Amino acid sequence: MANFFLISEGGDGLGLAIRLKAEGHNIAMQIKDSKLEDRGENLIEKDTLAGFNPILIADCTNSGAILDAYRMAGGYTFGGSQIADKLEGDRKFASKVFSEAGIQEPNSQSFKDWSEAEQFVSDMSDDVRLVFKPEGKWSGNLPSYVSKNNEDLLDYMKQAKGIIGEAEPEFTLQEFIDGVCISSEAWYAKDHFILPCNHTLERKQFLCGDLG
Repeated sequence: MANFFLISEGGDGLGLAIRLKAEGHNIAMQIKDSKLEDRGENLIEKDTLAGFNPILIADCTNSGAILDAYRMAGGYTFGGSQIADKLEGDRKFASKVFSEAGIQEPNSQSFKDWSEAEQFVSDMSDDVRLVFKPEGKWSGNLPSYVSKNNEDLLDYMKQAKGIIGEAEPEFTLQEFIDGVCISSEAWYAKDHFILPCNHTLERKQFLCGDLG
């Protein structure tokens, strides 16, 4: 039997928490989003470390500072760090790491000005499809968008511009690569990988004709 404390953004890790409890472990959970904090109520202990010396788990990004501090103090953690948060939230930093590691990326261009981006799209060949990827504070607040063609992308950018108003935009336009998305995950502990690695075939589209 072990003790666990799970940090969650919106309760995504509730199933894991219930499974750990069913296997006889002590588990408590904290949900950051106040609108969702009642998830798992009366199923899992909430927001308390009383009597615990737990293994700290995060089911979301942006908990890296807590995990790193806990780890540095001698605690055990699973699932996050500040470097992982930065790789997830800072596309420029992640691209730099990819380049240094010899990992190829689709052609990309970053923008903070709508007019420059519109001119860039207008100058592109019509047979090159581009993906709109919000960056910075807009990441997670604006959806990514896979355009059908240049005209479709320009229309979407007008919609996005209307959503954020006069605020400065930050986004990347990336070449669309047709194919199957593969998510690969490898866990690393101190000086070695924990095998096996996990590879998932992702299908993110939905609705008729993959419109989602």
